[in-house]
Amino acid sequence: ELADNAVDTDAIAGTAVTTAKLADDAVSLQKFGARFAHEKLGTNGSLTAFDLTSDLQSAFFDGVMVYLNGQFLEKVANSPNAGQYSIDRNNTSNKTRVTLGGSALANTETVMAVYIK
Repeated sequence: ELADNAVDTDAIAGTAVTTAKLADDAVSLQKFGARFAHEKLGTNGSLTAFDLTSDLQSAFFDGVMVYLNGQFLEKVANSPNAGQYSIDRNNTSNKTRVTLGGSALANTETVMAVYIK
């Protein structure tokens, strides 16, 4: 067993600590660095695709939840219909993109995305 402060972070190789070497619940939420974020997506009557302000790793795509006027929408892999949404990467903006199914939303509609970043 190592004494407290026996090894500083510069001495640990990036591949030295793997998931198998960590005990369950060994990393606190603060150390993990993830936090919930939410943002209102700007509807204007012509858009069905919206870029989040954060660029998420694809492993986090399933954690994105989208609400239209307070109602939770169904996530689908692609080609969403009305009441559904899909998540992918916008390679032009390098952002995570939410695509809503159905018609473009009027500026009176409220779309909220909640996710872990």
